[in-house]
Amino acid sequence: MKRILLFLVVLFAFVELSGQNNNSNDSVANIKRFNKKARNRQQDSLGLYVPNNSIYPELFGFGIFYSLNYERVIYHKHKDALNIRIGATYNPIFPYSHVYGYPLLINYQRYLVKSVSSELGLGMVYMHWYSFEPHNHNQSDYFLLAFNAGFRFLVAKHFLIKLDFTPAIFLEDRPYYGLFSYAGLGLGYSWGGMPNYMKSKSYHKINKDPNRIPRWKQFSD
Repeated sequence: MKRILLFLVVLFAFVELSGQNNNSNDSVANIKRFNKKARNRQQDSLGLYVPNNSIYPELFGFGIFYSLNYERVIYHKHKDALNIRIGATYNPIFPYSHVYGYPLLINYQRYLVKSVSSELGLGMVYMHWYSFEPHNHNQSDYFLLAFNAGFRFLVAKHFLIKLDFTPAIFLEDRPYYGLFSYAGLGLGYSWGGMPNYMKSKSYHKINKDPNRIPRWKQFSD
């Protein structure tokens, strides 16, 4: 009789421990699934990848025929960003005339979705015109007030496509130019930066905690 009672007690204890272990495993699995879903929601809402640097050639636009450009993001918060653009161009317009140009603009970006943003910009373009016709060497400097409006697309986080409307106004009366309006197509490469959720103070506070569970363990399946 005593042996039977002892056997039942041991069996009951074993069943209870097994149930607790299964519940614990289920709880850990549920927590991991919840954290993974929460992370995905967070990235969907705040995980915009805004690269700090971009370099691209632009056809037409402020360079008349083309320009080479570099952009640097100087401000980024949520869906808004500011960048500075500087470029250079060289155009042999006529057999004896060359034009050098240097656009400098500041652009405001508003992200519509993760990889698409609208863009509005304002700045100046400096152009130097040089003529070396036989017996008639002339050169002139021009300053233009430049505007920029369009859209930019980021493919696979690094490949940049820009479509812009680029009107410009000469600040001085010139008989050959006046007001001109172009459109520009830019294709280039972007790098640097991080998603928004990684910039938050709470993210860095959590990740500096020495007792925290590593993210690869939190979100592993």
